[in-house]
Amino acid sequence: AMASAQYKSDAMYGIKAGMSLCKMTGIPNMLVSEGYYSGYSFSDDYRPSISTSIFLSYQIPQSPIGIEGQVSYDAINTRTTYNDVEKFTYTVDGRIQTVGASAHVKGYAYKGLFLSAGIGYGWNLTSGIFSYSSNSSEIDWGESHVPTDEETTDEFTEAFGGNGLVYLPLSIGYELQLGLTIEAFYRRGLNDVVSTRTDRHDFGENDNRINSFGLLIGWGLPMDNPDKHKRR
Repeated sequence: AMASAQYKSDAMYGIKAGMSLCKMTGIPNMLVSEGYYSGYSFSDDYRPSISTSIFLSYQIPQSPIGIEGQVSYDAINTRTTYNDVEKFTYTVDGRIQTVGASAHVKGYAYKGLFLSAGIGYGWNLTSGIFSYSSNSSEIDWGESHVPTDEETTDEFTEAFGGNGLVYLPLSIGYELQLGLTIEAFYRRGLNDVVSTRTDRHDFGENDNRINSFGLLIGWGLPMDNPDKHKRR
């Protein structure tokens, strides 16, 4: 039986935790509207993030199909960096914490090897998503008043609000003996996670998504006695 080959019960519960790399798209066009001026460039970087979850899974007996539900906490980090011809540079770090839930359909290809796809939603817990740092203090701006990094961070908090995160989770993994699981995943964001609330500085609306990929280690326990599955 499939269950005996995997040394596990049909129904399992447990925890998963791991690291990921996350990137938020679309932020440059929110900060500087296209055509506003020239001579600058942006870069969006993947940043280390944390993902943890509690899961409940069930594999249909004598079938390669399973389902899994997760309740998760994610600490997501992103970074966008600006540079221009005047040697002015600044960094906008995004930090979003979410608590969410997801549902997955799993297909077992061989023994404990599985592919998984589903849908997930994370409730945003963060009010001040962006922090700002620059080399402004090193540049002679003449008589012009230039806000401090702290003032700009406060303006970002006022200007940008966080939304819930809808994502498509895809993964490939292997369920080992003793309930251990190794799982590589990719999560594609499906909605705008940041909206522009004020427009005092020509901040724009723009499509922005969070995409991430990473690795999870899981440990599960059977919801019944797995010995009966080994005897089947």
